[in-house]
Amino acid sequence: MSKHSEDSSSVQLLSNEVFLKSIFKDRYKNTHTCSFPDDPYKADRGAWGGTSYERQPWRFDEQPIEAWANNNYFVISTFALDEQQKPRRRKSLFERCYLVVVDDVYSKVPVATLKKLGFPQPTYQLETSPNNEQWGYVFTVPVGERLKVEFLLDSWVARGISCDGKDPGMKGVTRYVRLPIGSNNKAAYGKPFRHVLKAWRPDTRYELEALAEMTGVDLSKAPEDTEFNAQEIVAEDDDEMLQALADAGLLKQKIKPGVYDIICPWVDGHSDRAETGAAYFQPAGFRCHHGSCEAVSYTH
Repeated sequence: MSKHSEDSSSVQLLSNEVFLKSIFKDRYKNTHTCSFPDDPYKADRGAWGGTSYERQPWRFDEQPIEAWANNNYFVISTFALDEQQKPRRRKSLFERCYLVVVDDVYSKVPVATLKKLGFPQPTYQLETSPNNEQWGYVFTVPVGERLKVEFLLDSWVARGISCDGKDPGMKGVTRYVRLPIGSNNKAAYGKPFRHVLKAWRPDTRYELEALAEMTGVDLSKAPEDTEFNAQEIVAEDDDEMLQALADAGLLKQKIKPGVYDIICPWVDGHSDRAETGAAYFQPAGFRCHHGSCEAVSYTH
């Protein structure tokens, strides 16, 4: 037993279904999930695509060997169906965020740092690789204000809750985090590492505003949520590439004349499928700061 296995002796093995029901309540079947046996760094586009929990019956722990063998992920938010009534993990379809998660506790983020910055006890602690945990903070009431959630996460990273002060994988409302039943199949560990639920406190939940205040984040400085209309940007700037990006659900916002924040077309190859860090430059430039996209980035 590792020295940081707080509460581990009292943690009962939870099925993924029980875990999701506790967090998402009556919306748990709509939780966006994905599962695959490959090394996450080598998994193809289809593996990361995912779908709703109810459309993947193997997730209900009816086949425990298969459930343990895979990398199993869920998204921290729920989303509306797209125009074809298909589950999509897109900001434009965002409904509510149910929790926020701190990555790499112990391995890259010392507990002493979290305590110094005012972080309270998390709802759960999941060891996802040797001496490396994800700490989840479940909201008392799901949050529909996307920009406030993103501002909170951006502020945490800027204050030192990452090894490099950036960590795009921890930001955003569309991020994947790991489920209790599953394994980390990164080749670096030699053999699959089975997740270990170190602590489970289902009654420990936080209001967004209270969690922000405890961790020194002023939510009054967060931008206001406004209705996003990609087609208005397309109509204004009359660009065929912008139209294609909008049709694919990849256009996020206009940063300045000629520069647009987008979801990378190769997002499935990003670590944890992070949707940040890509931009389109008129008339035909593209840049993504994720290492997997170096070969396809081009700016003129």
